[in-house]
Amino acid sequence: MSLASWLLLTAVVVEFLLFTFLRNLFGPFISPVVLWLAGVGVGVSGLWAFRSQPLPALNSFKQRQVGLLLPLAALVLFGTRIAKMLQRMPIDPAQSDVIPLIQVVVRRWLASEPVYVPIHDFGYLLYPTYLPLTWLPFVPAELLAFDYRWIAFGGFGIGILVGASLLLRRRLPLPAALGLLAVPLLLLQGLLQTNPSTLTNTVELLIVGFYLLLAYSVWRGPWWAQALALTCCLLSRFSLVFWVPLWLALLWQQAGRGVALRVAGLTAALILAIYVVPFLSHDWGAFARAQLAYTNAAIGEWEQLTFGQPEHLYRGVGLAIFFHRFTPGPLAQQVQLVRLVHACACVAVVVAAATYWFRQRPRLDYRVFALLALKVYLATFYAFVQVPYIYLTLVGVALAWPILLLLPTQSAGGAGGAALSAES
Repeated sequence: MSLASWLLLTAVVVEFLLFTFLRNLFGPFISPVVLWLAGVGVGVSGLWAFRSQPLPALNSFKQRQVGLLLPLAALVLFGTRIAKMLQRMPIDPAQSDVIPLIQVVVRRWLASEPVYVPIHDFGYLLYPTYLPLTWLPFVPAELLAFDYRWIAFGGFGIGILVGASLLLRRRLPLPAALGLLAVPLLLLQGLLQTNPSTLTNTVELLIVGFYLLLAYSVWRGPWWAQALALTCCLLSRFSLVFWVPLWLALLWQQAGRGVALRVAGLTAALILAIYVVPFLSHDWGAFARAQLAYTNAAIGEWEQLTFGQPEHLYRGVGLAIFFHRFTPGPLAQQVQLVRLVHACACVAVVVAAATYWFRQRPRLDYRVFALLALKVYLATFYAFVQVPYIYLTLVGVALAWPILLLLPTQSAGGAGGAALSAES
């Protein structure tokens, strides 16, 4: 591999370790900065590592499908461990209201009751803020009376298996293939050892599954698959909302106006059908109230002190700690400042990426560039979020794997450059 590929791998390893086993290694101020820079480094080093490289050629899946037995067996083994953990840690609103809130919303929907109205079930006022594809996938769990958390694990498992199927279609040496297959499993192991509450108290693995499917569709999927994946992401953890115009602009330039319009049109139609018409049209203020609820919840987290400081700000994964410690004014004003900087930083990443692409015209496949830009964008989004929960950061960290799946195995001289031109 090239030096640039080794730099990319180094950034991935540093990000993984600082998110899991070495979290907060450098203290609550330096650690989140290094974690953020490592995530940005994955994207930036990728500009060099993938330069003048074609997209990987894929063989027929029928030749390699037996290889899926390995990641499938690993997921089954993880599943047995997780099953024991879930038995010891039942869903409890006293521990976290994430899944209990989803349960209430699902039951309301099944009973044809209004969904987005305040919840009083837990002894305090709670406004349902989750968009439909954060809770609709859990309807089968409610109907069939099994633990909601298996839906989240299943979504993550699907994301791994789809990625593995693409990896197995590449002509890679066995050690390289096994190493790449191990990446998401190591991430899961890291979560189990360092932050198991991500699996027991949240549904973030499902969101990761959505983003993995989006990444695959960007570099390999047809236009309708891109629209479906975009819809899943936008109607669940809609962190990528500022990145979407960049992707549509790249599609417009590289794949044609028709493809861009079809992706945008189907995505818009699905959002209308799943969210706007059945829910938002009955209460146009629901989305705004949800955002206000997020802000109020953030203020509450900043006010909740453990050993004299807000616990979630000092865990080494987010930059909100700097605003809490060094900016003047009341907490509400500090949180609003974080929101402003957060939005500006995300927009700045997209503007910088668009400027670089459309002015510099890099010798890079536009789909790879889109993934690298998304990686930098998500690293920035979760670095500047108001309350840097560990589980939220998982989405950006996990996106390193689809990028690794594209790593070139050899230099692409003449023929590679021609293949790149043909792909683009």
